Amino acid sequence: MADITFEFHPRTAGSAGPSVKAVRPNGIHKMEETTQVEISTRSLVLQAGPEIPAIDAGVAVTREDAVEKTTKHHTVVTGDNPQSEMDGGYYKARFYLSENESQENGIPSNLVACILLERDDDEDFECHPHIEVTPNLTTMITSLFSSRTPDDPVIFDVRKAPFNKLPESVVIDSNNLAMSDKNDDDLSGLDDDDEELVSTIHHGIEDVNQTADTQWRLENTWEQRWKDVFKTLATNSEVDDFKWEALIEKSATLGARPTVLHELAKDFNAGDFQRIPETRRYEVMSHLINHNVREPEPTQSYDQQDPVLEVAIRCDNKDFLQYIVKNCKASLEKLLAARGLSGMNCLHYAFKYIPEAIKHSGLVKKKRATEKNLCLREFLPLLKTFVQQASGEACTAPDKQGNTPVHYALDYELCCLRIEWYRENIVQPLVLKADSIFKRHHARQFNAANESPYLYFTSTMEAYNKIRSTNDTPVTSEQSESSSRPRYDNATELRNIKDGAFSAMSSKAGFIDRRLDVRQVSKKGEVGQVSQNPEHALLRREKQVIARQGAADRAFDISKMKNPQNSLPGNMTARDVSQMPPQIGGSTSQTQDSPSVKAATSSKISAKGAADMIREFLRLHYIRERPDMEAKELLYGKFSISLDKNMFFDATHEQGKTANEVVSLIEKLSRAGGFEDTLSHVKLPSLDYLTDSLNTSTSNSYISNERRSRDSYDKAQAVPQEEGRRSLIPVFDMLAKNNIRTILRLHVDDLASPAHTDAAIERAIRGRDAFSLTDQRPSEIHIETWDWRKLDISIDVISNAAPNVVNVHLYWSGSWSVLSGWSSSNGIPLLYRFKQEIKKQTNNELKLDVRLRTSARPGTTKLDEDVINQAGGRNGPPQHAWVERMEEFRASLFKIHSEVLKVKNITPPRIKVALIDDGINLSSLNTTIMQTTGLSFCPPSQNGEQPWHQSTIGHGTIMANMIARINPWVSLDVMRIHDMAAFKAGSEGNTRSMSALSAAKAIDAARIRQADIISISWSIRKPVKANVPVTANGRLQTPEERDIQLLEEAINKAKQENILIFCSAADNIQIVGKDSLPFSSAPEYIFRIGAATRYGQHDPSSEDANSISYFFPGNQVAEAWNPRSAKTVEYHDGSSVSTALAAGLASLIMYCNNIVREYHRVEVDKEDSQGSRLFKRREEWAKMLKLHTNMRRAFDNIHQDGYEDKKFLPVWDVFGKAAEQMKKTRGEKVLDDLDDLVVRLCSNLRAD
Repeated sequence: MADITFEFHPRTAGSAGPSVKAVRPNGIHKMEETTQVEISTRSLVLQAGPEIPAIDAGVAVTREDAVEKTTKHHTVVTGDNPQSEMDGGYYKARFYLSENESQENGIPSNLVACILLERDDDEDFECHPHIEVTPNLTTMITSLFSSRTPDDPVIFDVRKAPFNKLPESVVIDSNNLAMSDKNDDDLSGLDDDDEELVSTIHHGIEDVNQTADTQWRLENTWEQRWKDVFKTLATNSEVDDFKWEALIEKSATLGARPTVLHELAKDFNAGDFQRIPETRRYEVMSHLINHNVREPEPTQSYDQQDPVLEVAIRCDNKDFLQYIVKNCKASLEKLLAARGLSGMNCLHYAFKYIPEAIKHSGLVKKKRATEKNLCLREFLPLLKTFVQQASGEACTAPDKQGNTPVHYALDYELCCLRIEWYRENIVQPLVLKADSIFKRHHARQFNAANESPYLYFTSTMEAYNKIRSTNDTPVTSEQSESSSRPRYDNATELRNIKDGAFSAMSSKAGFIDRRLDVRQVSKKGEVGQVSQNPEHALLRREKQVIARQGAADRAFDISKMKNPQNSLPGNMTARDVSQMPPQIGGSTSQTQDSPSVKAATSSKISAKGAADMIREFLRLHYIRERPDMEAKELLYGKFSISLDKNMFFDATHEQGKTANEVVSLIEKLSRAGGFEDTLSHVKLPSLDYLTDSLNTSTSNSYISNERRSRDSYDKAQAVPQEEGRRSLIPVFDMLAKNNIRTILRLHVDDLASPAHTDAAIERAIRGRDAFSLTDQRPSEIHIETWDWRKLDISIDVISNAAPNVVNVHLYWSGSWSVLSGWSSSNGIPLLYRFKQEIKKQTNNELKLDVRLRTSARPGTTKLDEDVINQAGGRNGPPQHAWVERMEEFRASLFKIHSEVLKVKNITPPRIKVALIDDGINLSSLNTTIMQTTGLSFCPPSQNGEQPWHQSTIGHGTIMANMIARINPWVSLDVMRIHDMAAFKAGSEGNTRSMSALSAAKAIDAARIRQADIISISWSIRKPVKANVPVTANGRLQTPEERDIQLLEEAINKAKQENILIFCSAADNIQIVGKDSLPFSSAPEYIFRIGAATRYGQHDPSSEDANSISYFFPGNQVAEAWNPRSAKTVEYHDGSSVSTALAAGLASLIMYCNNIVREYHRVEVDKEDSQGSRLFKRREEWAKMLKLHTNMRRAFDNIHQDGYEDKKFLPVWDVFGKAAEQMKKTRGEKVLDDLDDLVVRLCSNLRAD
């Protein structure tokens, strides 16, 4: 008997794995029936007598019967998919075999079974076979002296082709597995004679073939065998099956090129292959490809043989490559995906081959070499086809250095080809095809050197320029000629390329493909959307990158002319100036008629210009398509300081405020990292109208001139109607001042009445109004997607403000005359000024079709409101004495900065504090001294990015103000993490649920950016272990458990680098420290802070005091009161406030030591021995204070004798007295008072 079980498990944690849907055979199946006659004899004995021991006496009666019967016996196979007792799943397939009891000839040696699996994902899985056999007595005795190791699991790789060893007669539809039912034997319909006949014929054919095959193989080598097959095929004769099989055999001596297909890749006429008729040749190629080319392997699995197409490229085999491209396109994807030992596929090799083709073409041009088949003219069209046919996986496959084909395509030397064709037909399609994979596998975009394709471009550019600068040294004319690269300004060999010319406009289809696609997109609130292919919309802009590189701003600033109208050239009017074609995508305001732009757009593009156009395309693509943080990493690197740069601007949280407040926000962000010159989006809310001085000004520069005619300047008379808004003009002026030149998506809420005037809109975006010659801005801002939510806006306004716009969102009030105007030939079709160009390029064969739709008018966006306890004016709960004493000490430090440090030009290094919270509102900070920057680790929402300078509920802003209240001289690094509202029964108000994965990323970023202190004013409860399946690799983790594990790992890494971590205790007495993160991850290292009342008592709501390191004020703590502000004073509760104060105090102690250290450093420069000794000691303290144990000692040094509670720090005795003394002292001696304080705090520090 045998009990066979197949158990299926997922290979990776988090995958559910397959379940067994059905098995065949299913149930009980009997076979090999035998009959047996059984005769049994039954007897009955009755005996009566006395029961006397040792005496047999009595009377016996006996009866005997004989019974004869015929029985049937079978070999039995039973199939089943039993249910798991643990979770009710179906993970097993079981087959039970029992022998024929009458024959006792054992169980079948072979069993063909079908197991139908059902999967919810495409993850790999494995099968664990278990076989239990009950042997007979002989086998059992033999097995006592032997042992057998358990079977290894069978690994199923879902990316590989099916492993099919079934007979050819058994046909299984791989696309409809459920229809394959193999309960019955395939020969069940034959009688015994037929079965015997079939078996005899089958074995006879095998014997004959085996004899002929063996003899033929012995007489011929591997090479002779396949050449013999080719010879037979050339005569159009039939080929034996065993000879067909010989074609797919591998040579034992040719290493990485062991197949016949490799021989043809080296020489397409090997073995007179070209003599074979075309139909048979195709049959041979299909046979070779299907059997010799493996399916795409997993990411880090490489084949032992060279990819066939790579061999053809290396061997200059143009005929082979062209044949594959023309006749075997169905197999091209598989050929392109094949990878060698280096991890490279054909696309890798193809891009690495281009420099060789360029070099050889140059030698041919100099008559130093003969023409190769695969010169640049022949190779690039093939490469275009490769990119078109390759799968996304092949385009993103990393080699052993982590470089993908996209990396190699962006090698600077290739990008320097002076042809737009390379960018438009190879680079752009490759980048777009790879995007779908890169977005799912973000890490694959970076090679082993942590270079994205964009950074690979820059690194190869630096290497290329370094070589060129080295080669600029004087050399002989012969060396110069041999080392220079060929130029392709107007190379004649590039003009006759078929399948697309190198010209930017090679055909009508090619032109339209990258031009306007006027279509309708359904989005709420949009009347219509005029759309252009976004990847090609900035082509004209990209060409002008060359003009903007290193160029000064040469705007036509007619505002500086004394008599602007008389100074215009010729008969040009101011109206003509406004209609001049704008600069596209650069920082200059050159027109398209300028010589430099003509040079950029002509066929004679410089090498640097061609490369810059590709870089600009990739840069815009990343900004447009990637989330903010991912785009920064791709453009600047994972650990670059440039990650602080702002790549979008969102001011929606400033709704209802004045334009000056939005301008102030831009200024703050410009100091906190600055802006990229291209922003992914800008979102502006409806601002206050009545209090805005711009709107109430008596100036008529921007009075509304709606429905104005633009046929000529003479006819256009400004007819003031209702005065409209002008609020956003200074906002866009400030954006332009910060070097912002392109906005990919512009969203402006202008639905409130009155809306901005036409002139104000033009002035805000373009920098000038068509009818005004004064108050102009020297630079304009280019818009790709226009979403200015103004009802019935004139197409003429958009055309003048953003002539190169790609997508336009229009908002309709219901007036049919407006709708007719939009859809007329003088409406939307004129928006891009492309109508004449289309006629010219297509010989007027295309008809432009504009379709519009209507939808409901959207409502205004309602912003989240901060939930904060408020009290009016200064009349509220009494202030904490602890906070008041620290404010007095802060005032003394202001005195030191103004009277000593500023005079002696001393700038102490700031302490970097990473605030991990829900972001901050920059406009709500109570100080301008604090340096602020940040990153956001929130995933984009349906409303777009969630920047670090916006707070979900204002919690992070409160924490930042509390830190600044103790030490405003910190460098605050805001790490915004993803948080969600959580509602718990019985809790007061709403609570927040923090994302563990987002928090882990934020802590890692704080560590990488070298934070001194991490402040975490929240906690995460550890999840209860879920009931998940247990595999051979152990218990599977849920996604939540994996995120928690990443958070714990991030905390431990920060601990290893001696970053001080402060976290808040839970404001719930039911929760203990061991149940929450981040404290439970490193309880001996993290400062856990609880809340205290204004009298220093522990807040009753705080949890167990034993798990809390220190108590800081956290009950009704007021924010700093500003007597010049009408804003009410706000009071805050909770241990989160206490944590911020604790982090502020730790940073203050470290900063005070930095002040006296830098002061003594000046004395060292004067060769003062006393100053040198003091400086070295303070230098040591600066390092010691970064250790957890020493900061705890510094905190403990604040205690005074007689104060029993060691967990509440009585700062009034130390910092309060120091503040009083410093207030009395004048001049530099005030630093001696500060030094005394530092000495007390650092008195017992040790270099642990």
